[in-house]
Amino acid sequence: SYYRACQGQLRLLSLPARATGQSLPSVDIVDLRRHRNGPGGQRYLSGPLHSALSDCLQAQRQAILFLNRRGFSPSVRCESCGELAECPACSVALTEHRAQGSLRCHYCDFQRPVAGACSSCGSQEYERLGIGTEQLQDAVAQSFPTARVARLDRDTASGEGIEALLDEMRAGDIDVLVGTQMVTKGHDIAGVTLVGVVSADQSLAFPDFRASERTFQLLAQVAGRSGRAETPGRVVLQTYQAEHPAVRYAAAHDYERFYDEEIQLREELGYPPFARLVAVRVNAGAEDEARAAAEQLARVASSQRAVSSGLVRLLGPAPAPLERLRGRYRYR
Repeated sequence: SYYRACQGQLRLLSLPARATGQSLPSVDIVDLRRHRNGPGGQRYLSGPLHSALSDCLQAQRQAILFLNRRGFSPSVRCESCGELAECPACSVALTEHRAQGSLRCHYCDFQRPVAGACSSCGSQEYERLGIGTEQLQDAVAQSFPTARVARLDRDTASGEGIEALLDEMRAGDIDVLVGTQMVTKGHDIAGVTLVGVVSADQSLAFPDFRASERTFQLLAQVAGRSGRAETPGRVVLQTYQAEHPAVRYAAAHDYERFYDEEIQLREELGYPPFARLVAVRVNAGAEDEARAAAEQLARVASSQRAVSSGLVRLLGPAPAPLERLRGRYRYR
């Protein structure tokens, strides 16, 4: 859209400063390759983020912590055979939800008890991998026992429940709000002076050429929740890719420089807006059927003059990034 605006195809409207006139928050990038653990061996709150939270709470201000993974642990692995607990209908790992005592699929909502035996070896000893908002909430509550910590994600609130929780936040009845993307969008809470992003580069791993752009958008949105009233705001971004343009330019509140770098990569690789992409998706109850249908479509496409002349480039067929969903196999 910005490219089209620069070409005169769209009218560009800019908002170079905050509507309220407040300055944008200062942003600290914490390189997790150097800051491994926080006080007490805390793995998810680095020293700088822990210190910033402590300062914020002592000043009787509020904080938002953003982590785009709900649940307690994104995946669990059998300690005996190393098998990941996976959904029987989707090619994804099951997420532990400790409050419900279950392992759940976030795509088809299949669930089973955490205490269930491993499907491969029968063991009931599991290792937890990664962190979700439920575990982050526990970690913050343990580090700051007197703080009032709440969580906002699809597991805790929907509809009127979301508004009730945000009303508590606006009233100052919550000190730290932990959440997924639901905490990043448009909230104007005067008491929030600190935003912490627990894993700023998480969305960079998505198999999508827009991953960098979307990561920049997300970081810019969540950073904008801090310091919207009289007290200046602060943002702490924890990341393993401190040098990535999406992280560096989001920290500098500099969309134009991010755009300049990203648009060059798009042009070199032939991605939109310099080309158009069409995804043809096939799904079937049997993997062989899905693959055969995709291969047949590819053969038909290959016979077209636009493809043979090089005007159109054919990619695939290949399994979709999420190869199996709700019991059906997906190719593209």
